[in-house]
Amino acid sequence: MHLPISNHLPPHLREACDLLARGILRLRSRAAAAQVREADEDGEVRLHFLPTQRRHANPNGKGDA
Repeated sequence: MHLPISNHLPPHLREACDLLARGILRLRSRAAAAQVREADEDGEVRLHFLPTQRRHANPNGKGDA
């Protein structure tokens, strides 16, 4: 969906906003493509955590997560 840029802005600012928006969309699409490439065989994307941040849903084996 492409929303029109406000006509209240001067033309040079509308052009700058358009360029910035296109750049953001391009970066997002590259990031999404990178996630797809990094997905494992089940389609799961692994999150990056430091070893000290890693936890299991049920660390003590008590009850369900």
